[in-house]
Amino acid sequence: MLFETILDQLFPSQGLLLVSRLGHVIQSSPKARELCQVLQAGAGPASPADRVEWRDLWSLPTQIRTLCKSMIESREDFPNQRLQLHDEIDIEGQCCVHLTGDWVDWGEVEPTYLLISIENRQEVSAQRAAFDTYRYQLTARESDVWRLAMQGCSYSAIAEQLFISVNTVKRHMKSIHEKRRQ
Repeated sequence: MLFETILDQLFPSQGLLLVSRLGHVIQSSPKARELCQVLQAGAGPASPADRVEWRDLWSLPTQIRTLCKSMIESREDFPNQRLQLHDEIDIEGQCCVHLTGDWVDWGEVEPTYLLISIENRQEVSAQRAAFDTYRYQLTARESDVWRLAMQGCSYSAIAEQLFISVNTVKRHMKSIHEKRRQ
């Protein structure tokens, strides 16, 4: 429980899974379990009553199983190279989830654990936009434009969402980039 609390405090928008080479989930953060539920269901965040204990690779969502299997295969194909694999999953109408897989090396001859990082891109971009708003003293509207741009929205999508013209979006983006260069 202490480990989960620490992970939650250090990485509030990032879920972490520690998986053995044999496919057993050694540890998972609360955010990882929440995002696994979202991936598994393809629906909204799970309620506390719907909690699932992720004990082995086969109980994990398909996208994470695929990433783990690819990591294990890449280790066999490229034993002397440190590879990090990434995947993006777009969950219709909800969010975009970014997965990162990396081997954990604790001084053993052969790394036996995978660290899988799971991020909700919208949460991460919103946090970064909030930080950038403070750091670069962006106006409220520039902050809105920047948050959507950080989520990968096109200028026309930003304009539509904020009920402004594309030229206004361009003007805000130009101002944001000027402030970031100073």
